[in-house]
Amino acid sequence: MQEIVTVIVPVYNAEKYIEACIQSVEAQSMESWELILVDDGSTDSSYDICQNYANKNKRIRVIRQENSGVSVARNTGIQVATGKYITFIDSDDYIMSNHLQVLYSRMREDCCELAISNICLDCMGKKRNNIWLKGERTYSKQDYMKYVRDIFPNVSVGSVCNKLFCAEIIRENELLFDVDCNHSEDYFYNIKYLSFCHKIGISDEATYFYRLTGEESLSKSQTDFVTAIRRWESVYFAFCTNEAEMSGSRGYVRAMVDCISEEVKRGSSIRTIKKTLKEHFEETGYFKYIKEAKRIKEYPYNIAGFFLKKKAYGIVAKLFKTVQTLRKR
Repeated sequence: MQEIVTVIVPVYNAEKYIEACIQSVEAQSMESWELILVDDGSTDSSYDICQNYANKNKRIRVIRQENSGVSVARNTGIQVATGKYITFIDSDDYIMSNHLQVLYSRMREDCCELAISNICLDCMGKKRNNIWLKGERTYSKQDYMKYVRDIFPNVSVGSVCNKLFCAEIIRENELLFDVDCNHSEDYFYNIKYLSFCHKIGISDEATYFYRLTGEESLSKSQTDFVTAIRRWESVYFAFCTNEAEMSGSRGYVRAMVDCISEEVKRGSSIRTIKKTLKEHFEETGYFKYIKEAKRIKEYPYNIAGFFLKKKAYGIVAKLFKTVQTLRKR
């Protein structure tokens, strides 16, 4: 008999997407689940929609609280969960009918403490698999951390939503989300949880649909360039245990390339980006992690990484400016 999986969904003004999210849980091939919908002070019809589904399905519970943020909402769900395993879904996302079964099977077959599936990006209805997680395999914690460092940053390893956690580990170690962290909270939660893991099961099947609504860029634009750089550095370094790991992997280069790309989208000038990067690396000495990183093969990190190693920061920014201009045509 399968153990219960608790699905926790924080809900805030999600009337446009929450029904699709709930329906995708109800459609699961695995029947032993409970769904906890935590309405975080919605001012639209989200709560009424959730309650309507709960009235029809005894496996669905709705909790209403004052608006306190996604971390508090997830913690609320954790505290009332009754399942042996816990997973999360964002209210504007949805899952394939075999999502819970895929994660559950990976967890049980190899006695893992964490199971992970691939993510499919849904951008205005156009779907694209995020294929960084390859193959059905089990990692030791050390091998998984090494793997993460090379493909960092990546939504498949950063998000908590495509993962299945052991409720016992969460409860015994009081692993709650940091309510004072307003950026990269998923990454930091995963890092805390990983410290209690021995085996991590990976499925390359994309069973979680991460919906890109166009609102993500608005939230990112509120983070200044230096803060964004330091944010990703702090997360990346948390996956490293010594200087050799920081210097040898490709993750730091990837993180810096993503920071530059986002800063271009914010409309910063090439001159400003170049000046900020130059000053940051002179102040921190972190350029060595770019210089000593292994060669990257994937576009656009391969091209951008080549110029970063040459300290040609302006050229990298100009490349993304050009791509941005071409896409608008």
